[in-house]
Amino acid sequence: MKHKFFGNQYEYKAKSLKYAWFYYVAFLLILAIGYGHKVADVKHPLISPIAKVYASNFTTSINTQDIRSYIKTIFGKDAQTACAIAHAESGYNPKAKLEWTLEDSNGIFQINLKNKWGKVQYDRVPGATLQEKEQWLWNPQNNTLVAYWIFKTSGWNPWTGYTSGNYLNYMEDCK
Repeated sequence: MKHKFFGNQYEYKAKSLKYAWFYYVAFLLILAIGYGHKVADVKHPLISPIAKVYASNFTTSINTQDIRSYIKTIFGKDAQTACAIAHAESGYNPKAKLEWTLEDSNGIFQINLKNKWGKVQYDRVPGATLQEKEQWLWNPQNNTLVAYWIFKTSGWNPWTGYTSGNYLNYMEDCK
């Protein structure tokens, strides 16, 4: 398939049309996050209705099963590993925070905003202040979207839960 995005042509192969729409929507969501826009601000006929659902705030009644289900929706065939990493990193706690000299990580996937050497994912997360960025990442859906972008650009290595092998303790729980 060939699609034209912003004047550049990108060619990609989808194993089936069933997943082609998912990759297209995921690309647009990741593009919106990568350029610092709020997902709900993206004006596109395909993504706008989805953004209302995916970019909305979870209520306080969110549970682990809902988070796992959403991770499976976003990560597809890589969902089992993604769920195990989220469990290893935060125990699925949406407001998990690790702040020390080497990192300022937030949410279920412990997205690292900054460290002592500079910004890590800081510019990819919407918000004018550190507090706004942290609050945005405390939404499990937002956190999962950023984690998916990181995974697609860097693999699993950015997560200590993966590099340490700790995620392997949770693989059975994530089937």
